[in-house]
Amino acid sequence: MDFVILLRNLKVHGANAIAGFTWGFPAITHFLGYTHALQRRLPKKFDLSFDGCGVVCHRHQVHAHNPSPYADARFSLSRNPLDKSGKSASFVEEGKMNMEVTVLISVTENQQVDSEEKEELTAFLLHQSARQRLAGGVLTNTPTVEIADIQDEKHRKKLLRSLLPGFALVSRHDLLLAEQDRQRQANAPDPDLAAWLSFSSLRYAASQEKTKDGKTPWQQVSSKPGWIKPVAVGYRRISPLYEPGAIAKTRDASSPACFVENVYSLGQWLSPHRITNLNHLFWRPEYAETGTYLCRNQYRPAIEYTDEEE
Repeated sequence: MDFVILLRNLKVHGANAIAGFTWGFPAITHFLGYTHALQRRLPKKFDLSFDGCGVVCHRHQVHAHNPSPYADARFSLSRNPLDKSGKSASFVEEGKMNMEVTVLISVTENQQVDSEEKEELTAFLLHQSARQRLAGGVLTNTPTVEIADIQDEKHRKKLLRSLLPGFALVSRHDLLLAEQDRQRQANAPDPDLAAWLSFSSLRYAASQEKTKDGKTPWQQVSSKPGWIKPVAVGYRRISPLYEPGAIAKTRDASSPACFVENVYSLGQWLSPHRITNLNHLFWRPEYAETGTYLCRNQYRPAIEYTDEEE
């Protein structure tokens, strides 16, 4: 990583808030796809490689509501036109959200870029980044584009502090592996699934003390401290690789295609000033010949904050 490109304060309207079994924020694959699309549109004179991206969320608003304290959240959906019989047409439920994020792009130089070319690169990114969709949403502002020098420790710390207020998404796959080991020791029927559900499910417990009218109050039990959340981190192939055009209605009929399923792990929302290694902020794609596409993040905590309440 030679330098970092910052697309600051991207205000996105109508982004996809559903990622497989999870909801509340777009999957990290959306941001890597957005970064990859930017690189593909780079002019040929810029011999640069965008090898990863980091995400810092400043604001978010999911289009959802809770009818009652114990009910599941429901998405606030748009009204679709009526069909010929005057009834509501069937549709696939879509979860949308508004968000304000900063996207950091890790850049590797294949040849030295001088100051004049950096100005041209900034102008190109300023124009192109606002034209692309991010997680299916539309950018409603013109972002600020910066090219940051990270060769000096002082500059790296200044860069991380400039991302406040906000929270960066990092991987906590290590916590998932540790929980899987605990589930195996407890002889759980499906330790891998039980470990993931222990972080993603909501639990309620009855209070031992009843109210004056004789009712038993229920309270939510927070068994996993910290901002640890289930996240979708990639895809895994579940079918053979079909020849181009063999699957109907694919976006690219000239490329081979297959069916995939989501791959899940754990992520943590972390204040950027707690990150001691700038490289821990970035997610990078990894592809295997077996048909697995994963987003890898090498974050490791200097101090384990999530075990304070255990």
